[in-house]
Amino acid sequence: MLSKTITPGRSGIRSIIILVPDHVLYANSQTVSLYKAINTGTPVLTIELDSEIHALAAHGTSTVVAATTLGLVALNVPH
Repeated sequence: MLSKTITPGRSGIRSIIILVPDHVLYANSQTVSLYKAINTGTPVLTIELDSEIHALAAHGTSTVVAATTLGLVALNVPH
């Protein structure tokens, strides 16, 4: 069965990844936002970068690499 959840204010999402066990990371323009998968109302963490984000990739459960206009940015995301 499919269900639908709408997260207010998250238009223009360019990339999304899931960090185990229960976190979702969105990239929107120059902003990376971490949410709990079961509570998408308020981000747990928001990070502003200096350039446009084009893609995200996860390595393990807490390392994220963002491909930006200026190059690659590695982030250690606590959860």
